[in-house]
Amino acid sequence: RFFSDPHIYSAREIAALRARAGGALLVTTEKDLARLAPGEAGEIASLKVRVSFADTDAPGRLLDRLGPAV
Repeated sequence: RFFSDPHIYSAREIAALRARAGGALLVTTEKDLARLAPGEAGEIASLKVRVSFADTDAPGRLLDRLGPAV
């Protein structure tokens, strides 16, 4: 299920996801796992997401397009 970012997950949404999963393991990113209440995060696996660029200059060029740093 897709949620917009950022999203604060309600207990009701987590319960609906668990019901929809039918006993399958729920998986989310570490970032989104941190947004869950401790009681809701149990038995949900998390994945580390990392971005890497083959072109090491690409991040700088992307930031340059945003304009000067404040």
